[in-house]
Amino acid sequence: MTAELQPGYKQTEVGVIPEDWSIGTFSDLFDFTNGVNADKSAYGKGVPFINVLEVITHTHIRSGQISGRVTLAKGQVDSFSVRRGDIVFNRTSETQEEVGLCSVYLDDDVVVFGGFVIRARPRRNLLDAVYSGYALRTPVVRSQISAMGQGAIRANVGQADLRKVCAPLPPRSEQQAIAEALSDADALIESLDQLIAKKRHLKQGAMQELLTGKKRLSGFGGEWVALRLDAVADIRSGGTPSTNQPEFWDGGIPWCTPTDITALGQFKYLTQTFRT
Repeated sequence: MTAELQPGYKQTEVGVIPEDWSIGTFSDLFDFTNGVNADKSAYGKGVPFINVLEVITHTHIRSGQISGRVTLAKGQVDSFSVRRGDIVFNRTSETQEEVGLCSVYLDDDVVVFGGFVIRARPRRNLLDAVYSGYALRTPVVRSQISAMGQGAIRANVGQADLRKVCAPLPPRSEQQAIAEALSDADALIESLDQLIAKKRHLKQGAMQELLTGKKRLSGFGGEWVALRLDAVADIRSGGTPSTNQPEFWDGGIPWCTPTDITALGQFKYLTQTFRT
């Protein structure tokens, strides 16, 4: 049974959207070009080039975030340049979830794009550049691209695949308002990340001083005693049942893995305790 639509909304091929939004197909929105493949000796210096890592890592790319360099003839630089507002997609990934991720270039410096990247140059002024960096990574777009990823070992997409993708298109003024709100949220997150990094650095410094005795807390001044670990703890090695013993797995007894220790992850579960 189909749920009743709320007033002001409509059903489309990409789901329910506001009535004043439209649907844009990538084949109508962009012209696609594959990236440059240069000789191995050309890499390491020259013009900055966008590769898969930048596309996967950033929703919006500035020239200062591009570490790769390649030496190309002027004609190649012109042919494979990335302009402000161009979208770049990664063609290949080890997982379907990451194939076809995209970023928008938001700078004016001359850069090019590598062979594992596809450039999508906007045909018309239908997409706000900042908005597109967010909108083309939404689940409704990502689900279409991920489903197209092909390959026995690595997932791959091509221009023909991307041309079939559809995306909701709000009016330009609403795109700009959405982009501003999301950019503000990104700026807040970045400032919080910087604050957390600063506090973590301060904590590390305090640990270094307190745990080595270089700095003493008020009220403490006696000498420290050095002890071997086996004098204060019963040390034992752990064990993991074979994956060929399914009766041990997915039960209710938590057990600690190296990941839990290094990354504070969640405990996994055994069906019963070890037998000794």
